[in-house]
Amino acid sequence: MKVTIFRQCAVIHLVAAFTGFVFAAVESPYEVGTWENFCRAAVSHTFDDGTPKQFSKAMPLFDAKGFKMTLGTVTSGGMFPGWDKLNAAFNKGHEIASHSVTHPTTINDDEMKRSQEAIRTNVPGELCVSLIYPNCNLPAPVTDVDKYYIVARGCGGGPAEKTPANFRNIPSLVVGQSGAQTDLDAYAQSALSGNGWGVYLHHGIDDQQDHSWAWTSSASLGNHIDYLNRNRDKFWVETFGNVARYIKERDAVSVSVKSTGDNSITVAVTDNLPDSIFNYPLSIRRPLPEGWTNVYVIQGGKEVKDTIVTVNSKKHLMFQVLPDAGDVVIAKEPVAVTGRSSGPQAVGASPVKLLHTTLLIDSRRFNASKLTVELSALTGKTLGRCVPDADDDRIALPYNAIGRSAFIVKISGGSSIWSGVFMPRW
Repeated sequence: MKVTIFRQCAVIHLVAAFTGFVFAAVESPYEVGTWENFCRAAVSHTFDDGTPKQFSKAMPLFDAKGFKMTLGTVTSGGMFPGWDKLNAAFNKGHEIASHSVTHPTTINDDEMKRSQEAIRTNVPGELCVSLIYPNCNLPAPVTDVDKYYIVARGCGGGPAEKTPANFRNIPSLVVGQSGAQTDLDAYAQSALSGNGWGVYLHHGIDDQQDHSWAWTSSASLGNHIDYLNRNRDKFWVETFGNVARYIKERDAVSVSVKSTGDNSITVAVTDNLPDSIFNYPLSIRRPLPEGWTNVYVIQGGKEVKDTIVTVNSKKHLMFQVLPDAGDVVIAKEPVAVTGRSSGPQAVGASPVKLLHTTLLIDSRRFNASKLTVELSALTGKTLGRCVPDADDDRIALPYNAIGRSAFIVKISGGSSIWSGVFMPRW
């Protein structure tokens, strides 16, 4: 059975010899990456006003490379693109950010509050932590932004530093004003030179009909996305809100060793931020322990994304974990997969096996004529859902959807539910 996975995940790329930033609360020999995968710069592409060609022309360019956009949307009036479009974008991993309710000259407290509430209600799972100022005007007082959002994007300037001085007004490159195109790659290169964060501001795509004030050529945007894709070892491309999450978690994190043995090491990764909002994994690395050739990393009983990279001719373990999500155990031997069953008719031992890139489901364990299989990321975001045929027990995992991330399998059948955590071995 072939299953289409609906939400794509960014693919982890091996990164060698990048400069990491070590924080005072991080115990040696651990390092926390300035950016995910220890890349040297972050890039976010934001889009204002929800124009039609943002969805039909720009989004496929991002989807093809597994990159994510931030869509600043108004929630009513002629600029509103519709909840169906926004939900479809969110289900691919794109961010839905607030751009006000009615696109006033200057946003106020009421517009911020109602816009966020509407997005949270109508796009389930989207916390809407980002604000895109309409007309580039900041509210007065600007401190009202902090009631609802962790970050807000302004217009012009930048790139931002690796820790911006003002999260209420992140600078951006305004693209395509009156159709005049700029060098998109050069702005990313400028962010790279300062280990900073390059944020782009787009409106329409290709022509004045899509937006009368500014529009970006889809050809130049496509060429730029190809450039970022060729340089994944340098640029981390992620949504505006997730980059802000990462920065604030990175600057607040504490990494400490709880215990060390011959075959395992236990590490605590914590911060003082609210976990309901700050739920993006941090990239951490350390030299591979002496004499270890393989390594397995779990957090809270679940396997996490990890890989071995070479830094200055020495092998390092790099892994991604969430602060406050349980102890991190780095083990020399394989770690058992976590699984559990519930319901009046428990299914007993694991009814699911992972064979390379295929899930094998023993449907006989369920006293049901029909099963529902759901895949989700460890953060809780849905990756896909299917109802397999009664005589087909195989689910193929597409690489561009799962990547190298641990994922949760939940199977419901009759009165029983089983769930387990798996790590793909591509």
